[in-house]
Amino acid sequence: MKRRAGVKKPDSGSQNDEAVSASVGQRVRKLRKRHGLSLAEFAKRIDRSAAFVSMIERDLAKPSMNTLQRIGDAFDMEVRWLFDVPTAIEGLEANIVRAEARSRLSYSAISNTEIFTHTEFQGLTDYLLSPSLDANVTLGLAELDPGALSGDEMLRHKGDLSYYVLHGQVEVLCMGETRILEKGDTIFIPENELYTYSNPTNLKSSMLWAWAPFPIEI
Repeated sequence: MKRRAGVKKPDSGSQNDEAVSASVGQRVRKLRKRHGLSLAEFAKRIDRSAAFVSMIERDLAKPSMNTLQRIGDAFDMEVRWLFDVPTAIEGLEANIVRAEARSRLSYSAISNTEIFTHTEFQGLTDYLLSPSLDANVTLGLAELDPGALSGDEMLRHKGDLSYYVLHGQVEVLCMGETRILEKGDTIFIPENELYTYSNPTNLKSSMLWAWAPFPIEI
């Protein structure tokens, strides 16, 4: 998401902006601390004062939607993950993620940190299959284009991660050994283990993954 250019608005935001729930402050604070940012550093990143950010985190001020957009941009995540969106969906349907409603995941906000070390994914797309990121185990779908690479350097992240190949082939380098995974194969990647993976074929491949716990708590 790109930050819209324009004149800096007052910290309090526009009076016409939509107010959001008090839980936003707690989630913003968790995200900021997860990324190792001080109040001053984070405030500079979203073009707001440190005092105002502190008030947001303590639920003493409700950020405008403009400020929320800046926070979302800072963490490269959709604004909706910062608060509970009112919905008419109840019961079992609230725990179902329809294929057309999947959210695409981006890791650029936590890349090259103690949470997740990587350079740049090439030809890889991750989708969230879980209803939210709050569960103990998060499910996702990884789609790999022909020749896709997980990056020029080895990956390492917080939390345990398991992959299950749905179709195609995936080449994995882990624990100093290289293996080709076929449809139906599973591999477990322990926390902080160095690894990398790729699609060595000229056909698309995909993997189901389970991450416990997902490294971003919101």
